[in-house]
Amino acid sequence: MNPLSVRWICLIVLFFSEELSPSIYLTKILTSKSLPEIGREFSNRDHTTIIHSVKTIEKLKEKDLDMVDNINKLKNQILYNNN
Repeated sequence: MNPLSVRWICLIVLFFSEELSPSIYLTKILTSKSLPEIGREFSNRDHTTIIHSVKTIEKLKEKDLDMVDNINKLKNQILYNNN
């Protein structure tokens, strides 16, 4: 599989998600891009915004099984084009 571009992941996740945090979280876990690089792709956000978004989703995943399911579905749609 070809490496995923940050911009492509941003567009796909934003299409399926109304929230920005899941998009940032998936971009972080699915790419090897740095925090500043990811921030630039999300309207030039600061790297601390990226850290906050990732931590927010990680905390939500601990408490909310629906969040885990939604994140996994989005990840599978991105990686495998599965529904």
